[in-house]
Parts: sequence; structure tokens; C-alpha cells
Amino acid sequence: MRERKLQRVYYVEDDQDIRALVKISLERIGHFTVETESDPFRAIQGIRTFQPDLILLDWMIPGLDGPSLMQAIRAEHDLSQVPVVFITAKASTEESNLLAHIGAAGVIHKPFAPVSLAKQLNDIWQSIEAKST
Repeated sequence: MRERKLQRVYYVEDDQDIRALVKISLERIGHFTVETESDPFRAIQGIRTFQPDLILLDWMIPGLDGPSLMQAIRAEHDLSQVPVVFITAKASTEESNLLAHIGAAGVIHKPFAPVSLAKQLNDIWQSIEAKST
């Protein structure tokens, strides 16, 4: 069976500079199509409209943190199977284990290297695809 290629990424991040850096990095280096959102309450509709292959979430988003947003996404039938990866400064082993326990497909720690971000996501994607075959 042929693996699907990661093409569409939806990123929820409240920091405008980080959001722009991730978008530029993923589009230029990874050749992904990327949509972003700063407001976690608008994110679910944006995700539904964009139909990403993968969702990238920050942990610390004002108003609704990343783990809570992930739970809200999982409650949506049409979005429940879209893999979620966290990109976060909360880098302890305990926090990474919590994210894995609630179903995150991966964790990328801030600060990250913009030039290797696309490769990190592709590596996580290949791991997800290998598990589904």
C-alpha cells in the first residue's frame, strides 16, 4: 500500500511572529499548503473548511489551551481522525507523555529550527502512516 504524502497543515498559534515563521518555513522548505489561526474558538471551523492532513497546535493559547482544543477537535466526528502534533515550549517529559496519552501524534519543542521543521513533520507523518498500514 502506498503512503499518502503530507500536503496540508493547519496551525493554531497565538504568537503572530511564530505563526508567520512556521508558515513560511513549511511552505518554502516543506512545500506544504499551510493555513493558520490565532483564535482557538475559530480554529474548528477553519480546520473543517481547510480539511488538513495534519493539525499543528501550540499548547499555551489564551482562552483555550492546546490540549483542550485537541479534545474539542476530537469531539467533531469529521475531524476526529486528523492527526494532531503539538509545537510547544512546555518541553518536560511529563508534559510530552501527557500529550501522547491524550492522543497527540507527536511533539515538537520550541525553540525549533525552522529549516528542519518540515522534516520533523514529515518524520512524524511517516510514523503515522506506518501505523495505519
